[in-house]
Amino acid sequence: MTGQQRGTQFGSDFGKYMSIIQEVDAHYSVRYADLAEDDPFQELASYEVGDSGVIDDSELGISTTQRIMKTVTNLLTGERISTETGNVKRSIARRQPFSNTVTTEQSAAQKQLDAIAAQVEELDRNRLATWGSARGMTWGTAKKYTWGDAGGAS
Repeated sequence: MTGQQRGTQFGSDFGKYMSIIQEVDAHYSVRYADLAEDDPFQELASYEVGDSGVIDDSELGISTTQRIMKTVTNLLTGERISTETGNVKRSIARRQPFSNTVTTEQSAAQKQLDAIAAQVEELDRNRLATWGSARGMTWGTAKKYTWGDAGGAS
């Protein structure tokens, strides 16, 4: 990934993250007897506890992700009396958005380990003056070298 692509990805992720953390903590309590027949909140009567979705409140100018927390139904008529919703809360069991978006290609510690490993390999290669000097190496170490590596070639 190029620097420009990382910058573009960061900008996109940052925008999404900001929209999440700036989300309004809203709670709605809807009593259906108080609503007009064409009120958009009437649609909530068709959903059950645990259902979630986005509620756009044009009067308040906000849009929030809500989950139905409580419903009250008239047991005699089956008619929904009220519905209460709340923001979807974060959960330790649910994967959090953007939990793995800030990454680096290689950590500073990993770069140091790779540099040390390269130095050790170079020392082994330089120590390999002839194939006879490979006697002190294990097969695992010696097998990575080719015939041209003997003689201390860098």
